Order: sequence, then C-alpha cells, then structure tokens
Amino acid sequence: VLIFTIMLCWCSRVSVGSLAAAAVLPIAVWKFVQSEVITGCAVIIAVFIYSRHKDNIRRLLSGTEPKIWNNEQ
Repeated sequence: VLIFTIMLCWCSRVSVGSLAAAAVLPIAVWKFVQSEVITGCAVIIAVFIYSRHKDNIRRLLSGTEPKIWNNEQ
C-alpha cells in the first residue's frame, strides 16, 4: 500500500502505483515470510497483474495514460 501511494502521488497515475506495488510484492513477501512457495505465488500474482495492465503499459510508454488529477495550473 505504501509503494502504491507513493507512486500514485509522484506520478498521478493509478497504473504506475499498481505496477510498482506488483514489482515490489515478491521482494516484500520474501523479506517478511522467507518461504519459497509463498514468494513463488507472489511472483505469479505480480506476473498476472502485469499481464492485466499491458494496455496501461502501452499508454504509459506512449505518454497517453491519463492522470487522475492535473497538477499543472
């Protein structure tokens, strides 16, 4: 939740927060649980999240992903 919130505030895009949190998930699970099985499940979940966000990733790379709020005035 912390990574999601930081990235959301920094980039103003929900998808960036979601992708960042998904990337950190397996690392955090390993650090706190240190179970290969549970960490493997976290990796599978992270891969699933990235596969579900493929359209968002394309929009982020092309610069067309909308922001949730506009910081420019």
